[in-house]
Amino acid sequence: MEEKRELLQVKFMDLIRRRTGPGSSLVYELSDLLNISTDSVYRRLRGETNLSFEEIALLSKHYHISMDMLNESAPGLVAFQYSMLDKPENFRRHWTSMLNDLQSISASERKEILYAAIDIPIFHHFNYPSLMAFKMFYWQREVINDPALKDHHFNEEMVDEAVKEIAADIYRAYASIPSSEIWTDGTANSTIKQIQFYHDSGRFANNGDAIRVIDQLLEEMNNLEKQVEVGFKHDLTGEQPDIKGEYKFYVSDIEIGSNTVLTRRDQTDAIYMGFQTFNTIITTNGRFCADTEIWLHNLIKKSTLVSGVSPTQRYQFFQSQRNKILKVKERILQGD
Repeated sequence: MEEKRELLQVKFMDLIRRRTGPGSSLVYELSDLLNISTDSVYRRLRGETNLSFEEIALLSKHYHISMDMLNESAPGLVAFQYSMLDKPENFRRHWTSMLNDLQSISASERKEILYAAIDIPIFHHFNYPSLMAFKMFYWQREVINDPALKDHHFNEEMVDEAVKEIAADIYRAYASIPSSEIWTDGTANSTIKQIQFYHDSGRFANNGDAIRVIDQLLEEMNNLEKQVEVGFKHDLTGEQPDIKGEYKFYVSDIEIGSNTVLTRRDQTDAIYMGFQTFNTIITTNGRFCADTEIWLHNLIKKSTLVSGVSPTQRYQFFQSQRNKILKVKERILQGD
């Protein structure tokens, strides 16, 4: 019984670690929060000293951890944390949390991301200023319904500069992590349709803004194809040339119902699943992670690996994406 309690406490502390950025000092943070010495914190982190009920309650509230997240014994019962991006003031916090999460994974010895993508993984957009600004503006105006943007056309200047900086760091963190992405022929469709919708509804101030965004989406496809060809992600800005995360890219003929992401960091696996357009539910439940991993690997087995090999299939896939983008660009140029 005592051994099980120690294991639960170690797992509880590991959940707390995942909610702190890699640059922060967890020991000093917990020392201040619990008003105990750093030695006492270390003993609790190692499971040598039991947390009191009051300490568990305080930490659970502060780090938004449910006790259900520690219980994996009940079959069919899975506890999820959810990230709800429903208010403009939560927007920067959302990206900061994502950055902390990716940096924590990147700093781990055991690290990997498996991504079944119904939409283009958002990290890729963050290399392209106009495209990134468009996605940010679209999410804030159409998904969050930010009243400050209600009567405005798309304007790159209205996107928070701090968010743009965070977004660049998010891509670098993602690029450093060995990753496998599973796309379908329709993965790019939502972004293409968003651009077309903004053009058709007059939400671009002028055609020049629309063309700049569509051209950067084309550039994104071209650069993705190059990274897929060599099998590595890298920092496209050139500021951090040492970034070289292994990159496996699969094309699936089986439709993917929602964005599903499996992350590994040291001893912890986590599943991130999209819901309500842009929001995310997250769990570290071991049984659910294992079942999802089986599903992802089955999907991979039925998909075509086009990174590093299959040059003809790789070209055909990316050319089909470019053709769809070019059709929208032609409509914009014709003023249709």
